[in-house]
Amino acid sequence: VRNAVGNKLIGDKPSKLAEAGKAEEAFEALFSPSKLGKLGIIPNPSPLIPRPKHTLKTWEDDEEQGRQFLNGVNPVMIRVAQELGDFSEEIAQELGKDYLQQMIDDKRLFYVSYDELDELEKNPHQAYPLPMNVGKPQDQPRYFEAAIAVFALSEDRKTLKPEAIQLDREPGAKVYTKSDKPEWLFAKAKLATADSQY
Repeated sequence: VRNAVGNKLIGDKPSKLAEAGKAEEAFEALFSPSKLGKLGIIPNPSPLIPRPKHTLKTWEDDEEQGRQFLNGVNPVMIRVAQELGDFSEEIAQELGKDYLQQMIDDKRLFYVSYDELDELEKNPHQAYPLPMNVGKPQDQPRYFEAAIAVFALSEDRKTLKPEAIQLDREPGAKVYTKSDKPEWLFAKAKLATADSQY
């Protein structure tokens, strides 16, 4: 793949991309050239863009995901929980109905639920659907997770953190919590994906 990408982009000319030995190095060489354009004379402006230092340090933190849900691209999805019926039975069992009810009474429990993703006719769907991509191989499935997630607001009402994530709507589906290391990070990534797919 590396050689095919390199040959398509640079032909037979030697370059850092063609010499890259690992996938990460090839990716960096492809997207981090110092010069751009066919002639290679336009300076790459990306070094002028400041890196998001805060996010680079905290992207795995629960508090950061809560912040991104409130300040991200789709903040209208998060709701204040009103009753235990807002959650699946599996989430209620995992976190405990008494705990959930207390948090609801304190107005400190929030949730997101991507119900419509569960109603899609085609799941998985192809990256290049046939009606518009005749001749493209149908070998790149894309999956939608109809996730449900529960967030808790801290007692001082300053931070919001995910408490539980359920990625599937099937009865008995696993509920991920922060005690499920390293699957917790996987579940949070899938939740963020569902938010962007919605």
